[in-house]
Order: sequence, then structure tokens, then C-alpha cells
Amino acid sequence: MNNKFKIYRAIITVVSVIMVLHINSTLSKSSSELDNVEVLTINQDGLQGSEYLRNKELKKELLGNIQLNKGLTIKEYEKDIRNFLSFYLDEQAYFGNSTREQIEKEAEKLLEKPENKTVSDLNLDISKIIAHTNDGHTSTLLGIGENFLPIKIKIINGDYYIINTTKEYEKLLYSKVTKIGNTTTEKITKKLRNYISAENNYFKTHIMEDNLLLFSDILLRENIIKDNKIRLTLEINNKKVEETVDLIKLPDISIYKYYYEGTSFSQISTGKSDIIKNSFTNSHNLKFTKNLPFYFYKINDNLIIKYNSSYDDNNNKLNEMLTSINNTLNINKLKNIVIDLRYNSGGQVNHIRNLEYALLRWEITNPELNIKILTGNASFSAGTMIIDEIKRNFKNVEIIGEYTGGPSTWTTSANRDMIFLGKSKLFIYSSDWMYRYDYNYKDVLHCSNLNKGDGTTWIPDIFIENQIQDYAVGNDKIMNYALRDEGNNSLIDKIKEIFR
Repeated sequence: MNNKFKIYRAIITVVSVIMVLHINSTLSKSSSELDNVEVLTINQDGLQGSEYLRNKELKKELLGNIQLNKGLTIKEYEKDIRNFLSFYLDEQAYFGNSTREQIEKEAEKLLEKPENKTVSDLNLDISKIIAHTNDGHTSTLLGIGENFLPIKIKIINGDYYIINTTKEYEKLLYSKVTKIGNTTTEKITKKLRNYISAENNYFKTHIMEDNLLLFSDILLRENIIKDNKIRLTLEINNKKVEETVDLIKLPDISIYKYYYEGTSFSQISTGKSDIIKNSFTNSHNLKFTKNLPFYFYKINDNLIIKYNSSYDDNNNKLNEMLTSINNTLNINKLKNIVIDLRYNSGGQVNHIRNLEYALLRWEITNPELNIKILTGNASFSAGTMIIDEIKRNFKNVEIIGEYTGGPSTWTTSANRDMIFLGKSKLFIYSSDWMYRYDYNYKDVLHCSNLNKGDGTTWIPDIFIENQIQDYAVGNDKIMNYALRDEGNNSLIDKIKEIFR
């Protein structure tokens, strides 16, 4: 490590410990407790264990705002870069294809040109550094921007399609986008991938769809767009069409402290504006699922478990769902259990264990059960860890859908502590451990196969990707294939079923 960074880190660590102690001692007293803070770590689990307080009012207090267009002085920019580096090298457990030394070199390059930087510039500068780790659990605040586009993009087989719009641009829905400004979508993808830390390009695509392609900041930075009017080149009915859309202004990002008065339960986090959510008109057709963490239903002799998240919330408890399945269904009469992981980007390990144990009990009752796992590029973290658990412990398993965002031979975990940079008020997420799937003491017959490939993704047994026409009419080809009647052995009929 560079000597100047060693010295700087030592000084910063001492100063920051004092600051953290001071902030913890005044957390419930000051309404501006983040003022004059240079750097600190903030625990994201401050409200964990507060379930018994659910009848009490959860209060929130505004601590400040993140102003993305705010200019940073050279001193402020340098301070936040150095503080980021100092704390990140301590907090981040996994550096993937990079090294600590490489991360330091990238930071030093930024310090060579600290002039004329805004908070948004700093956020994206640090994103490019973090992208070297290839770890999907670490990032800056990617889901923020000064303005957002009135269209949402879905990437299918590398092509861009408009899958959601504001009311003004509904006529563009389901159009293919070939250029934004003068830049082809292929070049846009290459540019934006440099800002995303992920184990593979499938998860990068998911992050681009959900975050980077929605906001103007990175598009302006990469000279893809020039101002608040965006020229789109579209392909509609095999004809080239040009349309111009206007950006929509967003307010500054608020920083809140959420707390239960008179208790030790409190948590600091950014607040999200409802402007984006309320602006789009086609949100109900973006996914083939309900907006719930998990739920189940039965079709003929198939049990379908929509496992969208590996977290409980106040209204949804996994154990209650599993009890309901046991009480309402005769497992012996089931032929297939379909577990839909396409929208599961993670959660708690003990959560997936509870589902796995239920599956094991059901298989003992009905040894002929088939398990079909549906996957997509948003399947990540605990959402892919459970695939490994099922593949190694069950006999009749089939993976259907797309390549996963999460790797197939390891996973990392989100660090519960965020890094807060005081000059810009930005937050940085890191990961705190890495877990490799170990087969030394397991039967490898069911898992050491082509589903793992090079280890960076789960490869489905049957690859199916829903097309833009399927989203338009609500036709879920992936689920259709999983629920197909295998009693019909006609190849022609099976092909017809896929494209039904």
C-alpha cells in the first residue's frame, strides 16, 4: 500500500472512532447529527428485533439531503475519495478479479483530476472503482439521479425495448430502441457496464434495467444525451421512427433517521420519492408475479411457490405460508413443485434453509416429486444459493429460464454497515464475507454438471427468455413450459407449448 495512504488511514481511523462514539452518544438528541461528519459507518440493522414495537409509531427525522448537482471543492472531493478508500479497504471482504492495490491505483488516478466535480460525479467515479471487484453486493447509490427518463427499458437478447412509460409517451410502449441520441444501444451497454460491480453480465443487465438506464446522470456523463431532451431512434413495425422525450426533474435525496421514541432502535437511510413510481402507467405488466415477497397457488397437480424475496415482512411470514401449504394441500397427490426465483435478488440464509427443509419433508412424503426452478438475471445472492442447496439434495430437479445474476459456485454477503462520506453525504455499500459451495462431504452426482459452467452463473437445463410480445399480452412462456403436460410425447406439440 502507498505510504501516504497508510498514514492517512491511520489518522482517519482514530478520528472516525471518536466521531462514531460521539454520534452514537447523541443519536437521539440532535436533528443535524450528520453535520460536520467526515466519514463513519452506519449499521443498516438498527431496527432489527423491533417487531415487538410494531404497535408503536415508527417516527422519522430529516437529517439532510444529497444534492447531486452540488459542486465539490477540490478539498472536499479529495477528502471523500481518501475516506472512501480508507474505509472501503477495511470493510470490503472480496475483491474478485481485482486487488487492494488495484483499487488504490484507481483512486489515485481520480485524485490527479479533482477539479470541477459534483456530488453526482463523485458517485459515478467511485462506482467505476468498485466495478473492478466484480461483486454484486457492493456499490454506490446507483438508483438515484437528478432527472429520470419517462420510459423504462427492458433488455431482451441484448436489444432494448420500452416496457413502461409515463402517460404522455404511452404510444411508444413495446417499441424497440436502436439508438439514444447518436449512440447505438450496443455501445451504451458497453459504456454502462463499466460502472457496475457484478459477477457476470446478466446481473449487470438487471442493474442497468432497474437503475442506470432510468436516470439521466450517467447518460449525460457518457455524452449519450446532451440536455433535457432525449432523441430516441425506434423500430416500429419494421420502420425507423425518431421520437423526442423530455426528462423529468427529481428532488434531492432525503436522509432520514427512523426510530421508536424512548428505545434504542433507530436506523439512518435514504428516503425514496414516489414521483417515479407514480409517473409510470404500465407497472403491473413488468413482471409475471404479484408484488409480494412470496406466495403460493396450485394448478392441477403442480404447487407453484413464487419466492420473490428471502425476507419476511410484517404481513408475510414464510413459516406461515409453509404451514398453510401443509394444511391445505395433499403433498402425496402433487407431481411437481415449481419454485419461481426469477425476481429473488436475495435475503437471509436462514430463510432459504426453512424453505429447503420443507421441501425435504415433502420429498420424504412423496419421493417422486419433481422440482422445477425458474431463473432470471435478477436471481442473485440467497436467490441463487438456494439453487445450490436444491441441486445437491434432491434427485428430480430441472432449471428453466434464463442465466442467473448470481454465480453458481460462490456468493458474497451484503455488509450490514454502510460507509457514509460526509462532504458529499453519499452512502457506499460493501460485502463482508464470501462463501464457496463445498462438495467435499456431499454427493456430487446431482450438482457437478453443466448447470454450473465456469461458476459465474447457473445455466438452465432449458433456456427460455420471454420476448417483448409476451410482456405485452401477459404470456409467461417460462411458466408455461414448467407446467407443460409431459404425458404428451409429441415433439411438435411440445414446441407449440413453448410458444403458446
